[in-house]
Amino acid sequence: MSFANLSHRDFNDRLADGSPTPGGGSAAALSAAMAAAAVEMVCNLSIDKTDDEEVEANLKTARDELRYHRDVLEQLADDDSEAFQEVMSAFRLEQRPERTEAIQSAMKHAASVPMDTATRCLAITELAVQVAGIGNPNAITDAGAGGLFAHAAMEAALFNVEINLASIDDESFVEEMSADVADRRDAGTEAVARLTDVVRASF
Repeated sequence: MSFANLSHRDFNDRLADGSPTPGGGSAAALSAAMAAAAVEMVCNLSIDKTDDEEVEANLKTARDELRYHRDVLEQLADDDSEAFQEVMSAFRLEQRPERTEAIQSAMKHAASVPMDTATRCLAITELAVQVAGIGNPNAITDAGAGGLFAHAAMEAALFNVEINLASIDDESFVEEMSADVADRRDAGTEAVARLTDVVRASF
């Protein structure tokens, strides 16, 4: 069963029960899906309340993008746990050459999944900035909340990327992914600063 199909209480119970999965990566993905939904809500509250056709079109585009990210993130919550199980299965292999290769492959996958989560989180934060600037001012703090949730989820996902990179021997892979981590982090910090300015300017 997909984690997204569990009630919040059931997922939280699964998260808390001491088993390895779901873990922080899955929680980050589902948190980001909720963040997308919050910003998507602001779009839906705003589309029928503007006479500006360009603003309406931009809100509809943002809404559709947010819905897409939300759907993918719900799948990434499952993918993250499956990637961890793949790592554990690789460590249980007995034959040394096959075991080493399997572990390295699984580690790359386990780093790539949260990177996808982080990338989508950044996109959600950027969309939150846009929606906060053109959406219904009565819901601007909801857009702000969604953007902040997405940013926190991004940082959590990047932790998971980094811890897996520490066990990967492929230097070019590690170098490329590390650069991506830094890029996401810098862009996220800048996006949150812009979001905060937009939201606080409405008070």
